[in-house]
Amino acid sequence: MEEGQSITKSSFFNGANYPYLKKRMMLFIESTDYMIWDVVLDGPFTPMKREGDSLVPKQRHEWNNAEGRRVYIIPRNRLNNNHMIKNLI
Repeated sequence: MEEGQSITKSSFFNGANYPYLKKRMMLFIESTDYMIWDVVLDGPFTPMKREGDSLVPKQRHEWNNAEGRRVYIIPRNRLNNNHMIKNLI
């Protein structure tokens, strides 16, 4: 099997056929977890609160259930690779 033709392994980008690889990478990431693509596009979610005229990050004990779920959509160690993926977009 040729590199990148697996459904469990992402494609290898060799500099050719960018539009095709971009679509395959998007589908691969969405097939892992649909919400991950939002993290790739928007970055990780940080719950915020208003203090005076500015927004500041909430402390962990201030998060509600919905915010906690959004923070932990994907493990933090996988976020380190998002900069490489985002460069493909």
